[in-house]
Amino acid sequence: MHDPSQYVGICCQSVGVSIVGSVNMLARVALCDYWGQILFMSYVQPQSEVSNYRTSVTGITPEDLTGPDSLPFETVRQRVGELIHGKVVIGFCVWLELSVLGLAHPLSHVRDVALYVPFRFSLGSPEAIVRFPTMMWVLMGRRIGEDTHHPLEDARAATDLFRSVESQWEGYIDQLMWPSYLPPNVYASCFL
Repeated sequence: MHDPSQYVGICCQSVGVSIVGSVNMLARVALCDYWGQILFMSYVQPQSEVSNYRTSVTGITPEDLTGPDSLPFETVRQRVGELIHGKVVIGFCVWLELSVLGLAHPLSHVRDVALYVPFRFSLGSPEAIVRFPTMMWVLMGRRIGEDTHHPLEDARAATDLFRSVESQWEGYIDQLMWPSYLPPNVYASCFL
């Protein structure tokens, strides 16, 4: 087993901005340690006018983003950057998290369960990403996101899924064999 203190699970939630609400803006973030303990969790104050809170999926309301539990984007960005610096980041579609945070991270320090080749083959979908709730149900018999998507639940789930195959995954990397697909090219700026 590698050093558990070197791993951080992450998940973000976005709301929509622009006229049709199709542009993602960070609204909530959660980070957990290797064992699922909360490292950081916060709502994020809007930087632009929100046109779609995506409440049915996120559970986020206007009051959440303007209430006392919300922090300015730059404060959140800086705190997350500090917590993941030099760490291995675990998550589902990590490129989306880094993108809405405006952060870049070394690709060699990312364990993205959406891209792990053995998971994709186990799901019978080597060329396509399977929804995270489906992945968790099929691979771990665990239901997530049944009501609304909660970032802490997803960060913990991704970390648990990674831990279930950690020795195999890290073993590949120790042998200089990268066991994951690469993230989409349009997100290349999210990786160092």
